[in-house]
Amino acid sequence: MKSIKQVMLYAYLNSNLGDDLFIKIIVERYPDICFKLIAPTTMYKKTYKHNGNLKIYNLGVFIKKLDSMLLRITNKNIITNFLAKTCIASVYIGGSLFIQSNFNWRKIYKLNKIKMIQNQPFYLLGANFGPYQDVEFYNSYKELFRKYEDICFRESYSYNLFKDLKNTRFAPDIVFTYNPSKNIAPKKQIAISVINLKNRLSFSKYHLTYIKQLINICEDYISKGYEIQLVSFCSNQGDIEAVKEIQSGIKKEYQCNVHQYLYEGDIESCVSVLKESVYILATRFHAMILGWIVGRPVFPIIYSDKMLNVIEDTGFKGKFIRIQEIDSLSMDDVYYNLQNQIVLDIEEQKLRAEEQFLHLDKQLKYCEE
Repeated sequence: MKSIKQVMLYAYLNSNLGDDLFIKIIVERYPDICFKLIAPTTMYKKTYKHNGNLKIYNLGVFIKKLDSMLLRITNKNIITNFLAKTCIASVYIGGSLFIQSNFNWRKIYKLNKIKMIQNQPFYLLGANFGPYQDVEFYNSYKELFRKYEDICFRESYSYNLFKDLKNTRFAPDIVFTYNPSKNIAPKKQIAISVINLKNRLSFSKYHLTYIKQLINICEDYISKGYEIQLVSFCSNQGDIEAVKEIQSGIKKEYQCNVHQYLYEGDIESCVSVLKESVYILATRFHAMILGWIVGRPVFPIIYSDKMLNVIEDTGFKGKFIRIQEIDSLSMDDVYYNLQNQIVLDIEEQKLRAEEQFLHLDKQLKYCEE
């Protein structure tokens, strides 16, 4: 009997729609491969209950404490390494995986370094690099990246930082390969994906203006007969608090026209909210990508260079606004992409995004000989 190939899977696990989509995409791409994933909560078993080839391990409190103690003593993640050693490869899939934190980046770097198993290929797919401030941060990861089997970044900026490494490539975001269920006719509804700027040190000073502008946008569209869906992609990062703050600031007579969607692990349900909308105001990176995938006009509200980098890479011609300029946002700019039906043709991105898996396909023998 032919044995099933096993792959150790690492990802950003924080109940974030975009990162959860990465896992769904790679697991469904290789249905004959058994993926192993250590997850912090049992919610992930619910999210991926239909993906029989994904084995999710939830470590109890005692095991987590034991593993942490052993890490301090041995400089090895004993339990993770035990699971990974039975695999033919390890894959780290995600987006903003390498952001420099002033207080703990060396600790995170150490955890990334010990993911590797000797003589086992390690793949990094879908990531961008930064932002970072110190050359030590960059140089440390550059030395680590040299040891990886294959690295495919999701935008040209990150690739250009490491293009002298022979194992680096660039292809569009992995989510461009996602094929949602059949599209549906949209309602007269605006979807607004939000973030909590209070939790982001470099953007916290813009929080009140951001909230105020979104309240104004909501009230303007409601006055024109639209329903509003305020969408939280990641409750653990404070999206829900931002949703509630916006709704509480909207006029009482408009409250019945404002609805909340809070992502709690049901990927298809969340994507359906975007499909049901005629227009998407996207602060979350993957709200922008998914809006393009479902063929809707999107107005990006840019809080991170990764969004601007992808806008430049895709050649998007619509209007957008940076968080730093949010106080100057005009309703004419907001109207523009919907009124002019600025819908990005993503066929090229979809095809090129498949290249994220180019070398992993070969490793798992999913390519033609």
